[in-house]
Amino acid sequence: MCGIAGVFELHGGGGTQAAPLDLLGRMAAVLHHRGPDDTGIAQRGQAALAFARLSIIDVAGGHQPMTYAGDRYAIVFNGEIYNFRALRHQLEAEGATFTTRSDTEVVLALYERHGSGLLAHINGMFAFAIHDRQEGSLLLARDRLGVKPLYYALDDRRAVFGSEIKAILCDPEVDDEVDPAAVGDYLTYGFVPAPRTIYRAVRALPPAHCLTLRDGRARMERYWSVRRRPDAPRTLPEAVAALGELLDDATRIRLESEVPLGVLLSGGIDSGLVTAFMARHCAEAVRTFSVGFEEESHDELPWARRVAEKYGTRHTEIVCRPQIADLVPRIAAAFDQPFGDSSAVPTWSVCETARRYVTVALAGDGGDEVFAGYQRHTLFQRRALQADGASVAGALARGVSRAIAPTLPGAQRLRRLGLSDAEFQVDCLVLAEDRLKRRLAGERVRRDAEAFDSVRLGMGAGGEFEAEGGVLRFQHQDLTLYLPNDVLEKVDKMSMQHSLEVRGPLLDYRIVELGLNLPAALKNDGVHGKLLLRELGRQLLPPGHLDRPKTGFGIPTEQWLRGPLRELLRDTLEASTAAEAGWLDGAYTRRLLKLHMGGRDYSPLLWSLMMFELWHRSAQVRAATSGARRA
Repeated sequence: MCGIAGVFELHGGGGTQAAPLDLLGRMAAVLHHRGPDDTGIAQRGQAALAFARLSIIDVAGGHQPMTYAGDRYAIVFNGEIYNFRALRHQLEAEGATFTTRSDTEVVLALYERHGSGLLAHINGMFAFAIHDRQEGSLLLARDRLGVKPLYYALDDRRAVFGSEIKAILCDPEVDDEVDPAAVGDYLTYGFVPAPRTIYRAVRALPPAHCLTLRDGRARMERYWSVRRRPDAPRTLPEAVAALGELLDDATRIRLESEVPLGVLLSGGIDSGLVTAFMARHCAEAVRTFSVGFEEESHDELPWARRVAEKYGTRHTEIVCRPQIADLVPRIAAAFDQPFGDSSAVPTWSVCETARRYVTVALAGDGGDEVFAGYQRHTLFQRRALQADGASVAGALARGVSRAIAPTLPGAQRLRRLGLSDAEFQVDCLVLAEDRLKRRLAGERVRRDAEAFDSVRLGMGAGGEFEAEGGVLRFQHQDLTLYLPNDVLEKVDKMSMQHSLEVRGPLLDYRIVELGLNLPAALKNDGVHGKLLLRELGRQLLPPGHLDRPKTGFGIPTEQWLRGPLRELLRDTLEASTAAEAGWLDGAYTRRLLKLHMGGRDYSPLLWSLMMFELWHRSAQVRAATSGARRA
């Protein structure tokens, strides 16, 4: 796992270098946490490449930027190609030769033969840039699910790219003006969905996309999406057998490493199954790491411990406590843009601890999206079963909800009664609906029409399953909107702050294609989600493990914001620089704060607003120290 960055001149360098060495050095330096083991810089005329390496495969020979075919191709690569050994054997049979043992060189050999078509051949998590000196082109690519991030700034003269936004902002020519529409997106979802970022000039390459720059032109291409599969299993026994075989293989190929591995083990089904399959393939005891809370309502440690005992793992536990007022600003700054998911806190903690013992950790991310395991999926299924005769009541409820304040208790529930299925599904991801958002937004946001059209992203997220609707559409929405922009963004940024690589077997695209194409009845029955994973869990997890209620991974936000984090919350929202700059409405924010301290629960929204303010302060500090314009 690594950090990549670079600059590319769209019309050629004219004999000069695309970027000076000091800029490349700064780019690599701000990505040092992603790759503390090695640094590489290459000036190639039209292209300039920077690299920070976390050495995992071919530790001795995997230095980057790596070249191939003489000096024609050069790559900076972040991630892992899990099927690289099979691909290498195939390429060698076709006459290719290799000078390293790394998966990076396999990517270059594939590119020589297939161009951007190489993306159809690889199974992995990745973000990379390949410069073809002869063609004068640059290819930027991101993996199918969006496990690894890639950002870029593009104008009519040049492109600047990086694994993190901070690397791009090292270039003083990149404008750091905040995008009001992105602020609107954040107020809607608690994250900024790709392709937007919080900065107008910076874009996030969407998952399963590649961007080709050549002859002064930019061509964006989507190379993969989940398609309908008529051959998908239709019965539970067939589906369990297919999933067991795929998950076993997906776990096995993610164990390729020259450095120690472990598992981030929660008390849930997903990481428990990953632990079980990993134990099959490891001669030594697996290392497992779990995080819990003093608050029993949020603590999964006893359940994780049972899995660890069953498989004889070397188990480490961490208790996440609320004395984190100094940590929260560091977390906010690490994302480079506002990020409002409170589960970033325990993710930071467990990754920090795991890195003391291992360099690579497997995790259970993806199970809820792929097998309809969220409570919102269950509520939707239950809602569908009760839909008959509900339209009149729903219309009435919707009218009433419009007549009352959006902050009143029960207002959200009333509003949802009047929504269509697709609207309900999108609303399940919404942190602040439009009426509430207009009150929270500052003047600079209210002046931007696009800032109040955020739900369009969710309404167009059904993919091949849009017409079919139901839970399959819901899953595709979560897979393409929530998973990459929230879950995977969180895991990448928190793990890489500690130079820890996290791999997710359930994010293997073969499992994703299987899961979405299964009949809804094999995944969620309106009582339980992840029915297929639960059935597999009956065979592999401790007795009683499936009987416990589902617990989220977030912190006890309501209690902590009224208790140990009370002063941090007050400090950020009562003296808000973001409100002073016109991004938030300070008066309405303070009103919500007062209502929360009085007993109403607005903790998810207040946490998100606090993280926006903390990000804004960190952006001001960065701009002041770099001489850039203030955010």
